[in-house]
Amino acid sequence: MQGPIAIFSDNNRAIDYPNVICFYQYIQCEDTETASVYEEACCCLIDYREPGQAVRKANQIRSQFPQMPLLLVTDVTFPFSDQHMVQIIGVGRLRLLFWQANDTEEIISEIQSLLYPEYSTKSQHVAFILSVYNEEKRFVHVKTFAERLQTFIRSHIIEGSIYLIDDGSHDGTNALIKALEATTDLSVNRINQNLSPLLQTRELGRNTRKAGTYLEGMRTIGADYYVFVDADDSFLLRTLPE
Repeated sequence: MQGPIAIFSDNNRAIDYPNVICFYQYIQCEDTETASVYEEACCCLIDYREPGQAVRKANQIRSQFPQMPLLLVTDVTFPFSDQHMVQIIGVGRLRLLFWQANDTEEIISEIQSLLYPEYSTKSQHVAFILSVYNEEKRFVHVKTFAERLQTFIRSHIIEGSIYLIDDGSHDGTNALIKALEATTDLSVNRINQNLSPLLQTRELGRNTRKAGTYLEGMRTIGADYYVFVDADDSFLLRTLPE
């Protein structure tokens, strides 16, 4: 029988693990727990606010069990960097989950991928985030690019969605992108019909010089990859695979 999932958490993100992973056996471990408590675990889930603390816990576990699979939970407020990841020792599988509020299905999916990598639980999803600001007079370029991007998604074997984020425009940009959203065919020729709509819009209350649109995207949009592009039809779609 497969062992339990060992959970190490400071509860900062307030994730309700008993309900989230109710289909699995689990043990909630204290930071000072001895290795004997989790030596039979099938994997360890590490959820600390500070990346440095998570790395220390990961290495404490891997020093005893080098092959132990690890799932590290992070978010855009205190994200893991490449420097953090390369500090983790051992040879076991390692996955990183960017937590978003109430995204419980993502945790289950990541655990499944960690324990059974040979059985893919989902397709990799790409979020194309287009920042727009006072584009009313140039909206024909925005519309053209959005349509070209839709064609690209539908003609390639990828799961993707387009997000037009209005960065506090003062003209009619927001009404125009909402009209574009309303007239977009959401599901034709898509691999997974249950994904979020092909094109969605967001609105920020003030201009953030694009920085806010990036943060808004990563904070509220669930995706495996994020592609940030200008919406003025100057981006070469053929460079996307690179």
